Amino acid sequence: PALTAEEAAEIDDALQRLSATGGSASEWIAVDTVFHATIVRSAGNPYLAAVYESIHTAALRFELDRWVELGATPSWLTAASADDRRALHAPIAEAVLRRDLQAARAAVERHHQVMQEHFAAVTSDGRP
Repeated sequence: PALTAEEAAEIDDALQRLSATGGSASEWIAVDTVFHATIVRSAGNPYLAAVYESIHTAALRFELDRWVELGATPSWLTAASADDRRALHAPIAEAVLRRDLQAARAAVERHHQVMQEHFAAVTSDGRP
């Protein structure tokens, strides 16, 4: 479905908030969660949004428990990687705003690839 002006503004606002985020891991997690939930809700499918939010919550809880257990913030959530994280999300927002399915798919697949790399690094060295 076409985006409403309000939905487009919400996506733009979520991306801007994400871009304005400093180096705090907790701040990043909060704005990242809002960004992804906003993108998923823009599909206009409340069931998809509910599934996404429950899966995201479970995955985040799993990762947070591990970070707390190890007493360390993952290196990919440090201020040094903030520009990379922003650059990873902008193509998703831009593609969704244009309703460009192929570009959105490519941007989300790139995001998933990077996240898999982060999680694999945590698994292989035992540290976040």
